[in-house]
Amino acid sequence: MQDLEKQVAVAPSDHDLRWRLLRASFPATSPEARASRLNTLLWVIGNTPEAEIAGSPYARVNHLTEPAAYEQAKALWLSILDGDPANLKVLLNVARFFATDEPKLSEELFTKGMQLDPENPEWRTRLGMLLHEPAL
Repeated sequence: MQDLEKQVAVAPSDHDLRWRLLRASFPATSPEARASRLNTLLWVIGNTPEAEIAGSPYARVNHLTEPAAYEQAKALWLSILDGDPANLKVLLNVARFFATDEPKLSEELFTKGMQLDPENPEWRTRLGMLLHEPAL
């Protein structure tokens, strides 16, 4: 992981390197690793919100174990969505981000996706999966 961090320092706008670093830093255990991971995560969300990895489990933060990091990522996602509310790729990634920690918000976003893109079955599938997940 340190090698990837060095490569990112040399080429900070290289999306592929950032994505690889995000995957490599999951899960982060030490405070330093969590800080590095959060920095990478916020960069990925802020610079590539439409990318598949931005909506993947690698790009999630648990609101219970890392509340401050979660709030930062949440605020960034909501800001991006407010700036482009009809962007279906962003909408999907935001809905996926909230699926675990804020399922009601995720449900609203998947429903909005179904309204904006009614021919795409992915919205219904994801909403169905969300609604049928057993409560923890």
